[in-house]
This record gives sequence, C-alpha cells and structure tokens, in this order.
Amino acid sequence: MILGGVQICETRTSWRILETSHPPTYYLPRAETTKRLQYVDQRNWPVGGPDWIVMQNESWVVEPPEPELNLAGGFRYSLSKVFPTAPLSGLHWYLYHRAAR
Repeated sequence: MILGGVQICETRTSWRILETSHPPTYYLPRAETTKRLQYVDQRNWPVGGPDWIVMQNESWVVEPPEPELNLAGGFRYSLSKVFPTAPLSGLHWYLYHRAAR
C-alpha cells in the first residue's frame, strides 16, 4: 500500500471496502510482533527512560497537548501522535517518543 508516495505496508491479505457515500476503507492484518504494550511504574523505568510514553486526558473538549514533556530524572519526550476522543468515552490519547539527549 502506497500513501503519499511512501510504502506504508506490504501484504497480500488486505481488504478494501467501497460503500456508497463513504471513502474507501482498508482492513489490514494485525502485525506479527513479539513486542507488547506494558505498564511500567516510573520508579522501574530502564536507564534512559522508555522509548515511548502513552498519556491520556479525560475531557469532552479537545485541548492541544503539550508538544514536549520534561519529566523528573531529565527524561524528555516529543509528541508523536494524537488520538482524539471517541464520542462516548471522552478520553484523548497522546503518544510521545523519547527525545534525543
């Protein structure tokens, strides 16, 4: 699959659904990986901090998140992606990546 001239995935088992008055929807197989999302208390973070941090905000109003996080211990993270609320939950998710030192 090519998006904006960049290959974003390669598969032979995807589906494309075309519905009246909707843009095309693509369904891709789940990536096979051994890495899993895991909660780790900040006291048990690895030296240098984790590579990624997921933050959440519970609000009905979408407020712009902080573009950078500076956490205790000198850990710095840059905002990578915003996942706005689902209408019923009110939860916004923010994905931060560890910034270079």
